[in-house]
Amino acid sequence: MTTARTYALSDCNASATAEMLQVDRRTVSDRLHRISHLTGLEIPSFASKVIIYLAFISPASRY
Repeated sequence: MTTARTYALSDCNASATAEMLQVDRRTVSDRLHRISHLTGLEIPSFASKVIIYLAFISPASRY
């Protein structure tokens, strides 16, 4: 959850996510791969990035 939320907050940029989480970029890539495997989303695709962004950044996700 933390990685996905941070990924959304960093405009779906893996390098920026790694910097925000203070981990190596490969760690973020591994986590995104696991998220992709669990959800069936193709993380690099624009549609998947929109879904992640809306799920973790939209006002409704804060409740």
